[in-house]
Amino acid sequence: MTEASIILPATLGGVERARAFVKETVAAVPFSEEHLFQLELIVTELCVNIARYGYPDGPGNMTLRVWDDGDAVFVEFADGGRPFDPRTSPAPTLERLIRGERKGGLGIYLARRLSDTFDYRREDGKNIVTVSKKKPA
Repeated sequence: MTEASIILPATLGGVERARAFVKETVAAVPFSEEHLFQLELIVTELCVNIARYGYPDGPGNMTLRVWDDGDAVFVEFADGGRPFDPRTSPAPTLERLIRGERKGGLGIYLARRLSDTFDYRREDGKNIVTVSKKKPA
């Protein structure tokens, strides 16, 4: 697999394009259906988060970069939206979700749990989240 990247509008319409891009890019990786589904879910949830919350003052873009280091597939998400470190987002509790106390957070929680690595940095005015999914042994 070669490195690939794409720039998309940070909209809910861009989310499906992001998911399809990653799925197509990793098609040659010997992932099980479960691992591929998990990677698609990670991409969907993080892109939805960017689309819904990243640009409260108007439209923006998100960039996805996908590469393989031999042991794992990495997906990097970059956006120029408001600073937000998803690692600081508390895990939702069932009780809070049922009571409606806290809107959101479940997607980030799922992405963090399904990723083998989950990193964040703020660089050059951009939020950059990098996740990885290990290849089967």
